[in-house]
Amino acid sequence: MKRIFIANKIETSAGELMIKRVFGLENSHCAKYSRILAQELFNIEYPAVDAWNLPLHLESYQFNEKSIGIGDLILFYNPKSRFNKRLDEASKPIIGTHTVLYLGDNKYEEKLFAHQYIDSQEILTLDELIMYKLEPKLILRK
Repeated sequence: MKRIFIANKIETSAGELMIKRVFGLENSHCAKYSRILAQELFNIEYPAVDAWNLPLHLESYQFNEKSIGIGDLILFYNPKSRFNKRLDEASKPIIGTHTVLYLGDNKYEEKLFAHQYIDSQEILTLDELIMYKLEPKLILRK
């Protein structure tokens, strides 16, 4: 599937979504980016914390592709992340360092996710995220 860069209108199982580029975010602010889009697209307010602290503030479930709901956040483990050795705010080892927002399925029934990876904001399928060597760990929801 061809990558769709932000600032596009996309058709998903959630309906037609206008995804805008979020300017002014520093690199590695995937949780903030996901939070902004969740609020704008689905009127869901997620806590303003780093990706690795989200499981402490939200309902969390082991990742299962069939259990994802529109507007859910997915926490990924990124083996290349410089944050992997951090502890969460409860002083425990972190599970993941990257967060994406589930937008719904496309017409090919592929799940679409919005994410910011370093300085790139994209809409990708789960397979494309896994090609980045990202490992889905948790589904997070309010």
